[in-house]
Amino acid sequence: MMGAGAVGRAAVLGTLVCGVAVGQVATEIAVATPGVGQRMAALVTQRAALGFSGQVVVAQGDSILLDGAFGFADRASRRPMRRDTPLGVASVSKQILGVALLALVDRGALRLQDRLGDHLDGVPAEKADITLEQILTHRAGLRGGHTDDFASPSREAVIAARLADPLVGAPGEAWAYSSDGYNLLAAVVERAAGMPYAAWLEQAVFEPAGMHHSAAWSGMPVRQAEVATAYQGIRATGAPQSWPLNWRVFGGGDVFSTAVDRALRNGDLLGPATRGIALRPLAPINDEESYGAGLFFLEDPELGPVIEHGGDTELGYNAVVLRYPRRDLRLFITSNSTDAQGLSMRQWVQADLVALATGTAETSGVPAVRVGDPDDLRTSVGEWAVGSSARLRLVTDGAYLWAMAEGQDAVALFAAAAEPDTAARALASTERLLRGLSDRIPGAYATALTPEGAEWVPAFEEEWDDLRTRFGLLHRYELLGAVRDGEHVTVTARLGFRTTSLPMSFRWSDGGVRLRATQPWAPPAPILLPVGFDPGGRLVILARGGDRIAASLVPTGTGDLLLAVPGAAARRLEPRPPRGS
Repeated sequence: MMGAGAVGRAAVLGTLVCGVAVGQVATEIAVATPGVGQRMAALVTQRAALGFSGQVVVAQGDSILLDGAFGFADRASRRPMRRDTPLGVASVSKQILGVALLALVDRGALRLQDRLGDHLDGVPAEKADITLEQILTHRAGLRGGHTDDFASPSREAVIAARLADPLVGAPGEAWAYSSDGYNLLAAVVERAAGMPYAAWLEQAVFEPAGMHHSAAWSGMPVRQAEVATAYQGIRATGAPQSWPLNWRVFGGGDVFSTAVDRALRNGDLLGPATRGIALRPLAPINDEESYGAGLFFLEDPELGPVIEHGGDTELGYNAVVLRYPRRDLRLFITSNSTDAQGLSMRQWVQADLVALATGTAETSGVPAVRVGDPDDLRTSVGEWAVGSSARLRLVTDGAYLWAMAEGQDAVALFAAAAEPDTAARALASTERLLRGLSDRIPGAYATALTPEGAEWVPAFEEEWDDLRTRFGLLHRYELLGAVRDGEHVTVTARLGFRTTSLPMSFRWSDGGVRLRATQPWAPPAPILLPVGFDPGGRLVILARGGDRIAASLVPTGTGDLLLAVPGAAARRLEPRPPRGS
């Protein structure tokens, strides 16, 4: 649909679809060609056993190598992912807006050199002469983006805010990625089309392209209930049916679609001139990259030109479109899951699929594991003591088993541990900060940020005031451990407010004494890793990325666990009562 190299609709949809379950991982595979396609399907299935869920289409030339859905659309109900399950595609939506805008150029309703002030009311003087092409290619000097995925101001409030925001650069002079700019482009498209943005996408893009499982969020019909739940590690973050409509992603990240829909091609969407615009770079980013109508253009040293765009949300949805013209290779991946730290698991899938398709690199060698069935999961959960105060917990989200390390002795088994003195200082700094916040001591953040970070005190205090307004005063807290994070140390704590409990992380620098960042609703433990069942029945804890075993666990039959970490002697862990029992 969206240009040269996409898969033909008949080729995708004319194949018998068969649903299977491999090691209790739900799969629906329409096409897996003998050889490389089958190896791809097996590799993605293994990734699905470690928490990846989503849809994959890989095509080369006129052939589809793989077309399938893997994992779960909803873990609590174990609803399988299907090829027609809609997912949020995040910033991949920008390419769709680009096509929608160019369709209006074809009709003479817009020109790329039109001024923003010619199409929207109330545009301030410093923005009036910005062109549509400058906004489309991120050269308008507009702010990058507001990232609160749960914010739900009205459409009018969002557009007014974007027009009022100060410029961060002179229009046309430098490249700076701006999702906020796409809010304005969507409003321009609405006015030029004479209908709501979602309706224009349906009329100009989705319907003629045969994208029957795609829609903009603001125009989603009752099929909204079919959308997959989003996950960040073990945490279910919800889905559109349970969220307020978020106009902050208007135009730049509001499309829900499927990998099959994204892989469809219909050459009649755009005329010859605008089709050429859609498929070429329009603005340089640097010496190596350029940007077009919602697509990045770059050069791979081994594979040649690359056309791509990825998209990630804080809530878990993520996607990518990836084309290698020299190889005539196209990949389309949509997913509803990230790892516990928020990194899109599709990135590992993407790297392995490119390696298999091109033979230019080794795949990551995912260990052969399966997910547990409900009985496996139920009998595997529990808590075990590590040292005098730390613990290893095995928990389930209904579909997967996860290992959580809490307490510094347990964290040190799995993480690149911080130097003991640095970890101790970071833990002490977090303790001091939380004690000050709990006792409402003025200047708690000023002390933590140190004079060098004084300018950020109001932002940190605003975040804390928001938490306190929503959940009441902080009554208790528990420090769960410190993990080295590059040159920083991140401490995770469990905070008990009057009405709720939530995990929050605190990132420290300068040897653990200067606060750099905080993250409410952080992963619930410093270490949270997927657990699979190997062919011998052992529980296998996989390292981040899933390409190696971090530890194996063998039940002894007496309630103890034998924990084996590569390169270290096995140790026996005794069960401990769950917290609060």
